[in-house]
Amino acid sequence: LEADLASVAGRRAEIEAAHGLIASCDLRRTAWWFVANMQLAITAGWNGELDSARGHLTEAERAGGDTPWENAVVDRYRSLVVFAGGAVDDALRLAIDSAVQLESLGDFPQAVGALYVAITIARSSNTDEYGNLMERARLLATSDDSIHEPLILSEVARHAQKTSDPMTALISQKAITQLEAAGLLRTAATTLFA
Repeated sequence: LEADLASVAGRRAEIEAAHGLIASCDLRRTAWWFVANMQLAITAGWNGELDSARGHLTEAERAGGDTPWENAVVDRYRSLVVFAGGAVDDALRLAIDSAVQLESLGDFPQAVGALYVAITIARSSNTDEYGNLMERARLLATSDDSIHEPLILSEVARHAQKTSDPMTALISQKAITQLEAAGLLRTAATTLFA
């Protein structure tokens, strides 16, 4: 997740240029406008510009045509903005609801991504849902060859370490191997030290 968000945020100038071009061509009610605003929301959120992120998410919703998939994707990223604003329980509920909706629509990669967001938020809260979220994400990730599988496994390793699970070393090594294979070196390097 972090690598994906950082990658988008690093292309801010390109995204802003595309956004301007789409606006100048009067394509505000198209998938192009939806994608451009989603990407700008990610960029703004990554840089701590929460009001701007909220505005771009709202604009993406307007362009999206109000489909269940688009609403669920917007809510996945809105949960991060809500979390950054300090409303942990609301953010967790948004992320979980997004994952449930995406799974019901058959978009398992997006559902796993939303579950990863929920797991990240849950790690910062006092919820009993953390373990259930991890298990659901693991099942979906392994059934779909998801890019998120190594990230989910890193969360399992963190949880094993926190709970003094005797399998911590084995789980952590597997997570690190998968993270390295996916090119997620920063996450691999921090898996044992979270």
